Amino acid sequence: MSRSVCCLGIYGFAILAASVVFLAAAKPGPPPGPPPGVSLDANLAYDTEGGQSLKLDITRPAKGDGPFPTLVMVHGGGWVGGDKESMRPLMYGLAAKGIAGASVEYRLAPKARFPAQVQDAACAIRWLRANAAAYHIDKKRIGPLDKEPARYREASPITYADAGTVPALLTAGTSDTLVPIEQPDLFCAKLKKAGVDVELIRIEAAGHADFGKDPNAVLRRLTEFLARRLVHPSGAKSANPSEQSQGRL
Repeated sequence: MSRSVCCLGIYGFAILAASVVFLAAAKPGPPPGPPPGVSLDANLAYDTEGGQSLKLDITRPAKGDGPFPTLVMVHGGGWVGGDKESMRPLMYGLAAKGIAGASVEYRLAPKARFPAQVQDAACAIRWLRANAAAYHIDKKRIGPLDKEPARYREASPITYADAGTVPALLTAGTSDTLVPIEQPDLFCAKLKKAGVDVELIRIEAAGHADFGKDPNAVLRRLTEFLARRLVHPSGAKSANPSEQSQGRL
């Protein structure tokens, strides 16, 4: 799987970040509180599995009743670690652009075997739809996770890349020793061939779990990409492959 696959669709939007660790994840101590203009509802229980209460966090603009398009976020950690709080910087940035965010806690391996993590994320989305009005969420624009691959090979996003794939922003660290740079290159090429709106950012000197020397620049690029397609869709790039880009940071 690519380091970061940020996906959004015409009817539903979701972030699938199964191996992303944002800047906040590297900092010890409590997660950062919301900045002015951003509302945070933390540790909302959405399900209980095996005696474990599963929770999610929701951020949204503090002003306005919405309903707001919502991005569902799955934190990094290779299914064995990480926490939902690591997505806070991204969630705050999106809320400032008029986009709600929901960061999901899921059961970790090896205690919970795959696809338990996918099932938990799908359950969280069902909870968000059922409680959309209470949190000013647009339930028609929440990304569904309705596929449950039976094998790890089938869990790779490149398996499902076709003309129906939603727009994608990929990031790849040039010094990543876990995911070879060729993998996001191949994924991007397949998406372009299918006519998908896709951007690939190569981050110089970045490893697998960091965004290089200037992580805030990557975060801004990501937030702008999502805002163009969610808040200002008329300004989004065409799905014409000739207009799709690759960039470096």
